[in-house]
Amino acid sequence: MYSHGFTDGISQEILNMKVTKAQAQANRAHIVETASVLFRERGYDGVGIADLMASAGFTHGGFYKHFESKADLIAEAASCGFAQGAAKADGFDAAEFVTYYLCLLYTSDAADDSLRV
Repeated sequence: MYSHGFTDGISQEILNMKVTKAQAQANRAHIVETASVLFRERGYDGVGIADLMASAGFTHGGFYKHFESKADLIAEAASCGFAQGAAKADGFDAAEFVTYYLCLLYTSDAADDSLRV
């Protein structure tokens, strides 16, 4: 009998497993959250699909079950990042938030004592 080799050693039960809609939604949310972090750290061009999916714990090919393109993902990841930022800002009063934000933006460089953005 001909064997194509792709399923050798894998039980039929595993091959027939399906992801529930709830799990698919959870997987998608995890990919978006991971992308949101990576895009902020490395920029859009600094994150490849393969690296993103590996960081999220999924295969490269699985990306296209959730998104049509990387551009579609960045729109969702940006929304996720804004929501995370808003949640972190919740509880700050406006003056505290501005002070905190400016402290992050303008830091003193000990080497030349100048301000940098």
